[in-house]
Amino acid sequence: MTERDNSQLDEVAARVAEGEAIDWDETTRRLTDRSGTLMELHAIAAVMRAHGTESAAPRATPDVSAPVITAAATPVFTWGGLEVRELLGAGGFGEVYRAYDPELGREVALKLQRGEWSPTVQARWLAEARSLARVQDRHVLTIHGADHHDGRAGLWTELVEGTTLESWIGRNGVLSAREATLAGLALCEALAAVHAAGLVHGDVKTRNVMRRSSGANAGDLVLMDFGAAHVAVASDRLAARTSESTPFAAAPELLEGGAASVQSDLYALGVLLFRLATLRHPHEASSLEALKASHELGRGLRLRNLRPDLPREFVATVERLLERDPSRRFATAAELESALGETLRAASPRRAVDPGRARGWRIAAVLVVLLGAGLLARLAGWPSRDSSARTPRSGDAPRSITTNSQGGSDATTPGVATTTVEGREAPNTPATPKPAVARAALQGTSTLWRLRDGEVLPITDGSRLAPGDRLWLDYSGTEAAHVYVLDEDSADEMYVLYPCGGSGLTNPLPAGTTHHLPGTRSAAPLRWVVTSASGEETFLVVAGRQPIPALEDVVATLPPVSDDREVEYARLPPDMLQRMRGVAGLEREASPAPPHKGSRLATLAAMLKGPEARPDLWVRLIRTQNPGP
Repeated sequence: MTERDNSQLDEVAARVAEGEAIDWDETTRRLTDRSGTLMELHAIAAVMRAHGTESAAPRATPDVSAPVITAAATPVFTWGGLEVRELLGAGGFGEVYRAYDPELGREVALKLQRGEWSPTVQARWLAEARSLARVQDRHVLTIHGADHHDGRAGLWTELVEGTTLESWIGRNGVLSAREATLAGLALCEALAAVHAAGLVHGDVKTRNVMRRSSGANAGDLVLMDFGAAHVAVASDRLAARTSESTPFAAAPELLEGGAASVQSDLYALGVLLFRLATLRHPHEASSLEALKASHELGRGLRLRNLRPDLPREFVATVERLLERDPSRRFATAAELESALGETLRAASPRRAVDPGRARGWRIAAVLVVLLGAGLLARLAGWPSRDSSARTPRSGDAPRSITTNSQGGSDATTPGVATTTVEGREAPNTPATPKPAVARAALQGTSTLWRLRDGEVLPITDGSRLAPGDRLWLDYSGTEAAHVYVLDEDSADEMYVLYPCGGSGLTNPLPAGTTHHLPGTRSAAPLRWVVTSASGEETFLVVAGRQPIPALEDVVATLPPVSDDREVEYARLPPDMLQRMRGVAGLEREASPAPPHKGSRLATLAAMLKGPEARPDLWVRLIRTQNPGP
C-alpha cells in the first residue's frame, strides 16, 4: 500500500470519526486493496448513526481569538449585516452557517430557523435569545445577537474549534468517574449562569457540549446549541422536540408534555453523566410510547450494573439526578456542583483539577486495520494528558495486534471493583524494639472492556467472550506501578499481554491517570482480539511498586519492534508458578503451591494475595468463558 493510499485511508477514518457523509462506492473503487478495512469503517459509521454519534452541529471551525482575514471569501448570501459563506450543518432548529460579521471583524456561526414559526413564537424566541446573549460564562457559548431578517429568525454566536463529548466517547470509550465528574462540574457552572438569567437550556446532551481545542481558553467545555432548546420551550411542541433532539435525554415530565425547567435541565445533565460513564442512556426504547412506559414502570438501566467499578458517591449523585419525581432531584445547579465536588474529593484526595481543562481532548481519526486472523479497531487516538501524568512513549506502537484469547460464560454477578492487598506489619529486629510501620497497601483499579458490534461493556467473572471481540484494560493507581497483564487459555498456554514491545506504554505507569492497555501506535489504540473459541480464558492483572524479575525476564526475550512488525507476546514457561514464588518476598523453600484446578493463573493469584504476600502488590483475576456458537 502506498503512502498516498495510507493518507487517503486516514482521511476516510477521520471523516467517519466526525460523522461526515461518505460515498462508499467511490471510496472503495479508489482503495480497492483496502476493501476489508473500508468494510469495517462502513460498519462503524453505521453503528455511530444508530447510536446518534453523527452530529448536526457544525464541524470544527477556526478559533476566533483573532480577526479572520476576509478578502478571499465570497458571500453565498447575506442575512442582515452578516455575509454568509458556508453551510456547516443542519438539524431540528434549522441550518448553521459560517458567516462574517463586519462589525465584530471576525467570523461567526449563524443559526437560522426553518421559517415555519408563528410571529408570536418568533418574538418570544428572539426575546429569550437576546436574554441569553447577556449570559457571560466561559462554559457557555457566547451569543453575539439575535434578530429577524428575510422572513427568518436567527442568532449568531462565536465559532468554537473542538470536538463534542458525543464524538469523543464514540471514538474513545467511557470516561472514569473522576473525568465524568470534572465534566459535570464545568456544566454545573454553565447551567447556573443560564438559570440565573431566568432561562433554561432544554437540550443538554453530549452532542451539545464541545471542548475548545485552541485559543486562550483551550481545554474549556462549552455548552452549545441553544437554538433548538429555545424553540422547544417557546413553542411547547413536544413531538417536534422529541424527534428533533434526543428523547433519551428528556426528563419524564417533558415526555408527558410538561414545561422545561431547572430540574429537567439537571435531569438531562444526569443522563449526560450516565452516558459518559457507560455509552448508554438510562432509558432506551424503539418508540416514544415505549420510552414513556420505561419511565413509568421503572425499567431503566442501572449505572451500578453497567459500571460496577464506579465510586458509590458518583453513582448516588447520578441516580438522584435521574429521579422520576423532579422534587427528589437536586434543587439547583449549585447544589449539584457541591455534591459533585464531594464526590471528587471522596474519590481522589489529590489536588482538584480545573474542570474545564480536565483532559487534553483532541479530534482523532478512526482506523481499522486487518492483519491475518486479527482485526484491530483503531477507533481513535487516546486523549493527551497533562505533562505531569503523560505516559512516556518508547517508540511507535504497532499497526495491529491479536491475542490467543479464547475465553468467556454468561455474566451472572458483576464484579469489577478496586482490589487491594492488605499490608502486614514488618517484623521487629533485635536492635530495634519498636515495630516497623507497615507501608500502606498499593491500591489500584482496573476494568477489562469488550467492544462487540459497536457495544462497549465491562468484562467481569463469568462474562461471555466471542471471536472478533476487541478487548482492552483500563488501569489507574494511587502510585506509579509496574503493571503486568497475563492470559491463560484452556490449553494451559500462558502469555504476557502487557507489557509488550512497541505498544506506546512502558512501565512504570504513572499515577493519577487512567492508562489504556496495551497502548497505542501512531496515536491509534491497540486492542487484544479474540481470534477463536476455546473454552475458558483467564486474565490476571498484577501491579507492583517494583519490577517483577520473573516476568521482566520473559518480556526481555521479545524481539525488537519495528513499524513493519506486529506486536508479539511473551509466552510464560511452565515453571512460572515456581519462579513467581520470589515475588512479594515469598521463600522458595516454603510449602509448594497447591495444584491448580484448570488455571495456573488462578493458583498464582491466590498465592500472591495469600497471607504471605506483601502490600507492594495489587492483584486482580478475571475468569471468562468462550464456548463458541
